[in-house]
Amino acid sequence: MKDYLVLVVEDDMPQALVIKRLIEKSGADLVSVDIADSLEAARRLMAVKEYGAVSLDLGLSESTGTMTFQAIRAISSAYIVVFSGQEKELQKVSALHDERAVVIRKPDSVSAARHIVDQVATESVAGALLFGAAG
Repeated sequence: MKDYLVLVVEDDMPQALVIKRLIEKSGADLVSVDIADSLEAARRLMAVKEYGAVSLDLGLSESTGTMTFQAIRAISSAYIVVFSGQEKELQKVSALHDERAVVIRKPDSVSAARHIVDQVATESVAGALLFGAAG
């Protein structure tokens, strides 16, 4: 049974699929992962499901940077792992001091992504479960 829901918000489908596979692999049978390719698709999914964590790309076609982050935060208290290649935007999101968010520079290779996601997904799922249970 899949007990924990994760939403990957990423408009680059190959990257979204890599992130999804890596999260599912690290979460084994406990994690179910959905993909939203836009902010609007994320809003629709979040209206009907309660996600424990969100993997968020800041650079979407209809939204970028802190606007993307704040749009997700406005509708969810889920733990957010922000992936982006936009260094300035990562700094702006970090400056928001959201205790339920982690910002990570988007890796430039699949092996780097695998290492980061394996580490962060495990910690984020555990952290989200802990914060979710306490909050």
